[in-house]
Amino acid sequence: MPAPAGTETAEREGPLAAPSGVELVGREELIGELTGVLKAARRSQGGALVLRGPAGIGKSSLLAAAGSAGQAAGMRVLTAKGVRNESGLPFAGLHQLIRPLLSGLAQLPDEQAELLRSAFGDSRAGADRFGIALATLDLLAEAAAREPVVVLADDAQWLDDPTTDVLAFVGRRLAIEPIALLTCLRDGAADPFADAELPVVRVGPLSAAAARALLLANSPGLPRASQDHLLDVAQGNPLALIELPKATGVAVAPLTPLTRNVPVTAVLERAFTHRVAALPRPARLLLLAAASDDASTAAEILQVAGTVLDAGLTLQAFQPALDAHLITIAGSRVTFSHPLVSSAIYSSAPVEDRRLVHAALAAIAPAADDRRLWHRVQASIGVDDGLADELERLAERTAAQGAGAVAVTALERAADLSSRPGQRADRLLRAAEIAAESGRPAASLALLRREDISALGLPRRARAMIVQELAEFAPLPDADRLPVLVETVTDLTESGELGTAAFLLWKTASKCWRASADAGQRGQLLDAALKLGLADDDVLLAAVRSCVAPLTWGNDVLTALARVRPGQPELGTSAQLARAALFVGDYPQAGRHAAVGCRAARRQGRLSLVTQLALVNAQAALWCGNLDEAAAAAAESRRSAADTGQSAWATLARVQEALVEGLRGDYPAAAAQVGRAQEQPELRQDHHAMAAWQRDLGVAALAQGEHQHAFEHLRRITEPGDPAYHFGLRYAAVGDLAEAARGAGRLAEVGDLIEQLLQDMTGSTPGLSIAARHARLMLSPDGHAEAELSAALAADLSAWPLARARLLLAQGAWLRRRRRPVAAREPLRAARDLFDALGTRGWSARARRELAATGEASEESRPATWSTLTAQEWQIAQLAAAGMTNSEIGEQLLISRRTVGSHLYHLFPKLGVTARSQLADALSAAEPAMGQPSGRG
Repeated sequence: MPAPAGTETAEREGPLAAPSGVELVGREELIGELTGVLKAARRSQGGALVLRGPAGIGKSSLLAAAGSAGQAAGMRVLTAKGVRNESGLPFAGLHQLIRPLLSGLAQLPDEQAELLRSAFGDSRAGADRFGIALATLDLLAEAAAREPVVVLADDAQWLDDPTTDVLAFVGRRLAIEPIALLTCLRDGAADPFADAELPVVRVGPLSAAAARALLLANSPGLPRASQDHLLDVAQGNPLALIELPKATGVAVAPLTPLTRNVPVTAVLERAFTHRVAALPRPARLLLLAAASDDASTAAEILQVAGTVLDAGLTLQAFQPALDAHLITIAGSRVTFSHPLVSSAIYSSAPVEDRRLVHAALAAIAPAADDRRLWHRVQASIGVDDGLADELERLAERTAAQGAGAVAVTALERAADLSSRPGQRADRLLRAAEIAAESGRPAASLALLRREDISALGLPRRARAMIVQELAEFAPLPDADRLPVLVETVTDLTESGELGTAAFLLWKTASKCWRASADAGQRGQLLDAALKLGLADDDVLLAAVRSCVAPLTWGNDVLTALARVRPGQPELGTSAQLARAALFVGDYPQAGRHAAVGCRAARRQGRLSLVTQLALVNAQAALWCGNLDEAAAAAAESRRSAADTGQSAWATLARVQEALVEGLRGDYPAAAAQVGRAQEQPELRQDHHAMAAWQRDLGVAALAQGEHQHAFEHLRRITEPGDPAYHFGLRYAAVGDLAEAARGAGRLAEVGDLIEQLLQDMTGSTPGLSIAARHARLMLSPDGHAEAELSAALAADLSAWPLARARLLLAQGAWLRRRRRPVAAREPLRAARDLFDALGTRGWSARARRELAATGEASEESRPATWSTLTAQEWQIAQLAAAGMTNSEIGEQLLISRRTVGSHLYHLFPKLGVTARSQLADALSAAEPAMGQPSGRG
């Protein structure tokens, strides 16, 4: 397979010269970090970096320096600059950034090219933000295949939210691309890249020596006393060191802070405001018009100020502002000397002047330009239903473009302008829905709090409850909410709103499972489900039953699931199927349905659902013992959670990844990750997650022979009042608890509890029966275990390789202790080989020790070829083996086509193949080891 494009650049790597300039004095270390990112990108080891610091600290200058360095090194430089007045225009920043590449749209698949055209208003096609983000990544990757690319996004706090969503998406996917993404962000602004976890570099004040050097370079001849005075005021801020000396002697005194608690930005804003106040009114209005719409030309600014003054103005009216060094004019463009000048002018202007300027700007803007509508909104006073209607139409259009944040802002403002309470409520509810759907749960909940939900009519109240359940991670933080939800489901059922009732019922049931609700609450929920009149084999009823009484209804649930017609069910049904199977202990089936649901959710761009279903798949695979699958699914869940801003789910996915590594042998790191996660208040309310973590840690400790630790973890799942207590998972963990208790010599403490759990499990599902047989084996006296072992191993465990391997180890150890070493070797060899294939190093070592005690030595464990693949390589190999093209794989996994090609290039040698057609055979070689072991010596 040919090497991926870009890898040859490493051979012609040369030193990147740091650009020089007096304005960058004292920034050598930061320049080194930036040029290091550029060098790595030229070696196809791309990455992203966020510069963060206060206004005027030199972030933009550093980006410019990086751009110069990149250009000098033969990189293509693409730039975008956030503009405060364009933050409500979807994809305005993205258009700035990739405009030079749009001639290359023909290199993309037609669907991707159409998505980008739709984002920029050149097409009527519907769009989704992840489709647009992936198309952008592919477009950048195509350009970078010709020459490495550096992307510079200045003033990201003012870029529109859809653009920062795309940048965050791209920034997380550059590890093997010849692309560097550098952006800067002002202190005090929300970080749009926080969920993407892009690395952040702090830009702090200059050192004392560097600050004095910069001051003298820009203001030579200053007396020493003035130098000291200005250095004290500027506190190492480069903009302050350059601008404050320009203040007149009269202005200097009031600018001096009485204490060091006064922010330098406030000092600078007062300095700029003082200079503006000294200008004649026409010049002040010109500056206000320019600050109110950065896209306006000089002629338009003159027209706006003239309208407010009711007078004709010429370019001469700009002269006072030019003389004050507040702006520059080049051609038709008016540019402020620094963005802080613009914000200081706008914030200090009289409210009525701002309103008049916005009204004048709206009057000259084209009717089809969204700026016109936003200026009209800024100029409005009181309610205006006509304007609210226009904002609602804008919101639906921008939501269809994938610009959810813009849509939310438009709907929220439309609600404020609405005269009718019902319409106000509808617009706030729609805004909350869009916020929840676009991965902004906090904004969604804040919008819901603006209305008294209990005072709304039934349809609106139900909508609000559904949005709240979608947006709120916590299972049931309010103890009074469950009866209200159940009552609402019943009311919806009685009013004939069966679809809404069913959706709310399922959201409530799944959260009750996570909350480990008590038996009375679960009974209320089941009663509400029965009132819906669902058929006994209905998937929804089966899913609800799995949540409220998995032991009582487990086999009925599996019967209902078995009646689902073959093929890919509806996406929502896949989610219910996966969770129902998981909750009743059928982990192989849970994994299959979760995988089907993930594929469908990826195709539809519903990454919030991908996050949750991939996590179900990871849990199911781990509890079966398929650790590679578990690792790949957990990694996908984490990536999707980061893309959609689901911070709590991202933590769950990170913990799941750590738990996979814990079962592979790194128990201490897994325990530390769980310890950090369970300190988060919202996660402590998720009893299912807390219990699952303790179960996994207990199994990981058992693998290492740490029975005391295992016992402490597993006992928590059975103790009411403990945050890790769970009424359902205590049954699934009963075998592990019994093994830990026996190994730790503490069986007397929990023997009666285990016996009671086993009585409850009579007639339970096949999956839970595996746990029950394991527990009975552990409770049997050593001399009477043979029958229990035979019964346990007689079950079909082909889909449960870890359970089979553990039983084989127990059988071999029991035979060895009975002084039957020859008979012990066969199950011990089989256990060893299976543990090796699974990658569970602790149990592999224990199997070898037991074999050695029978007189048979074993070679050191060697990782199977497929286990050397990364989680993403494993996914790509599986999809490629299934016949998918690079483009199709990229769309499924939301990575660029070139990244797919690069991964395939690197994984081929790991699998010992040279062609794509050989992948299926290479991967299928893993299957025998994952089923019945060969038993070779």
